[in-house]
Amino acid sequence: MNNLGSIKNIISEQFGVSDNIIEPDAKLASDLNLTQLEIIDILTILSRKLKFALPDNIDIESIKSVSDIQNLIEENSEDL
Repeated sequence: MNNLGSIKNIISEQFGVSDNIIEPDAKLASDLNLTQLEIIDILTILSRKLKFALPDNIDIESIKSVSDIQNLIEENSEDL
């Protein structure tokens, strides 16, 4: 499953980040200037849009890159 397009769309539209710098290896804090609260917002929006369950015990500090978001989506999409 490839959700990069959805991730780019949400980050770009909701947080004003240019979609040409949103790549799988982009670091959310240092490259995209996103705060932990914004990352939580992104995950919440994506979970609703892509219909996956966010784990109750999510460690937000472990979500450091766009590829981490992709992995989280893939790991939790099967739970629904």
